[in-house]
Amino acid sequence: MTSKANKGAWIIWGEHCPVCAYVTKERVCPRCGAAIPVKDKSLIIEDEGLRGGFSQVPNVVLRNPLLSSNAKVLYCLLLSHAWHDNECFPGQDRLAGYMGCTRKHVNTILQELRRHKLIDWKRTGRSSLYRIKRLTG
Repeated sequence: MTSKANKGAWIIWGEHCPVCAYVTKERVCPRCGAAIPVKDKSLIIEDEGLRGGFSQVPNVVLRNPLLSSNAKVLYCLLLSHAWHDNECFPGQDRLAGYMGCTRKHVNTILQELRRHKLIDWKRTGRSSLYRIKRLTG
């Protein structure tokens, strides 16, 4: 199923069984026993660490031409920190480290996201409580 160069790589998805439509990475369908035709893969992920998580960006944010690329990335980082109740607590130093920029630049990008009504925050002592706002449009 994988070439010698891709041995051990994790392949996203799988093949559909031609009999029962079950999706599997096996050559024989575990549900009905039919042979699964081998197809060329269009996406191979070689890094097992990618299974540990990923972030998604809503299309209304991703495709917004009024948002800078950095604002889209920072929004995604905020989403990656959000767990419950639409709240997240990443520090600006941490965000700057992730983005490879200064804390001042992160603050500028946060202001951009706030102007577009995507996020808001309030000071809570030494840190801030960020709120990811309900998307419109």
